[in-house]
Amino acid sequence: TDRITLEYQLDVRGARAAGEDDVFLVTMPMHHGSGPAQMWGALRAGARVVLLRKYDPVATLDAIERHGITHWTGVPTMFKRVAALPPEEFSKRDLSSIRFLNVGAAPVSDQLKNWIIDHFGECLNEGYGSTETGMITRMPAEMQRRKPGSIGRPYKHVEIELRDEDGRVLPTGETGEIWTKTPMVIDRYLNAPPLGPDTLDARGFFRTGDMGRLDEDGYLFISDRAKDMIISGGVNIYPAEIEAVLN
Repeated sequence: TDRITLEYQLDVRGARAAGEDDVFLVTMPMHHGSGPAQMWGALRAGARVVLLRKYDPVATLDAIERHGITHWTGVPTMFKRVAALPPEEFSKRDLSSIRFLNVGAAPVSDQLKNWIIDHFGECLNEGYGSTETGMITRMPAEMQRRKPGSIGRPYKHVEIELRDEDGRVLPTGETGEIWTKTPMVIDRYLNAPPLGPDTLDARGFFRTGDMGRLDEDGYLFISDRAKDMIISGGVNIYPAEIEAVLN
């Protein structure tokens, strides 16, 4: 219903509450879902927006200091490039204005999360969602070190199921493919027929293509993409786990 959709949208907006005194740094591209969403969120709050024509880690730190940036959202690669800078790039700048960092769109290693928290403070938030579903979960800053590796809990009116290859819902703690039902799930792509049951089932659950598990507190942990999974000797191997070892 409209009420459910509105309550969901307000919950998503409230996750990154901002006001007229805030300043958003937008480094995400405008052809992506995140860039325009940040713009609209900032303008809705009456906040100021700073744009970088091209992402650069040093220019990002300069912008944070020069404009007193309070909110910055980026993908893990952006934060990795900042982390690779010489230590003096941080020591010579005042970055204390930052109070909300958000990272998403790809898996984030625990090493990178801890580096961000160590250098910017307890202000790291995460979000999980897709263009087809809208936002699914939120991981607030205060839970980062209490639930390491998690992408957070579902927003209001969002349901998550983990299913096996036969479509059966798995119990808490078991890894399966993530299906989700949100007030924003699409039923088709532009100029295309309605989605089939292999992608959108009769109950309105959308197949994300991601693998994960839910813990006893309802926190979601993402393992990898289902299509990327390697099966060797009957054992599932997730490339993200290999990446973690290499990191």
